[in-house]
Amino acid sequence: MLEFCNLSAQDARFRTNLLESLAEKIQFSPRAELKNMIVEVGVLHNQSLYANIDNKGVVTHIGYRLFPDELKCKDKGVLEFIERYFLELSFCSDDYQRNQKMQDDKFIFLLGDYSRCFSLIQESDFKLSKVDDKYYEATWSKNGVDKLSVAFPIWCELLTGMPLNEIQKSLFQSVKESPDSLQLVEDLTDMMKIEDGIYGTNPAKHYKLAELINRRYYSMNDSLEFSVIYDTCHLKYSIANLFHLPNLGLGRKLQIEQFLYGFKSITFTVDVSEWVNYCLNEDMNIYFAVENETIESIKAVILVENKNWGYNHLLSVTVPRDFISNPDVKLTATLNAFIPTHNVRNLYQEYTDKKKQQ
Repeated sequence: MLEFCNLSAQDARFRTNLLESLAEKIQFSPRAELKNMIVEVGVLHNQSLYANIDNKGVVTHIGYRLFPDELKCKDKGVLEFIERYFLELSFCSDDYQRNQKMQDDKFIFLLGDYSRCFSLIQESDFKLSKVDDKYYEATWSKNGVDKLSVAFPIWCELLTGMPLNEIQKSLFQSVKESPDSLQLVEDLTDMMKIEDGIYGTNPAKHYKLAELINRRYYSMNDSLEFSVIYDTCHLKYSIANLFHLPNLGLGRKLQIEQFLYGFKSITFTVDVSEWVNYCLNEDMNIYFAVENETIESIKAVILVENKNWGYNHLLSVTVPRDFISNPDVKLTATLNAFIPTHNVRNLYQEYTDKKKQQ
């Protein structure tokens, strides 16, 4: 039986249409003045339901309370997906519809099943792991024995509950909502000498191409101290650092033309530092390569990889050569965002084949 909490609706706002639909099903209608809080919104199958409301009054999550808050310090988005998805399964009309939904979403019960999931979760230890950066496995165990385990693709549409075209449109807001300032703690104990006086972080990783790397660049002074390279004498190293290090491009404007689904595009302008802070805040890997050079500018490629959500951003940036000396100069870029890192349709077969071989 469903018990619900009605908080007197007016101007309710939800991050996604899916959340609004779930709110209607549990008869949850938040007041507009509710902000920055977690509220209990009902009970279903003897399990508490709750919602997160951000500091702007937007409902960002609805689901069962399956995980304590301290466990959500890491992998919060994925754990909230599990809470929300189990609620979605609860509203399937029968087992056939539920199984069809899970098949469409490539969501698999490896151990246990939906009918017993809540009893198996109670007072259990939890572990979340990745399989080949393609699937998440979530496992509940008691006394060292696995009792319930599910697997699902690492893909932003499934995890956010938003269609790709809506996710694309949300990018600008996500960039603007990122922290204003971040600190990146570098390990400078094992630096690689690039040329006289110039060192790069080591080890460096590359993405597909050897030229597309995540290295940051430093100079060494007579006291053997490292400092970030950002000067007119080392433009390519400076541009690489500009898109890797937070706050280095503070005040430098980046005009982005973002290509959208359906051969459309939108253009917006952010600080370079806002873009970098967004990437780092989302725990993305940033790779940089110079594409070509002219007398006036340097064209670079920045690939941003989000392994936690299964997508890449590909940015092609034109940087005027006077971008350091001229604070009013504007960098321009084209952006393909939320590119799937894997063929989501093929993931299920790849995953099940791998399991059979184990």
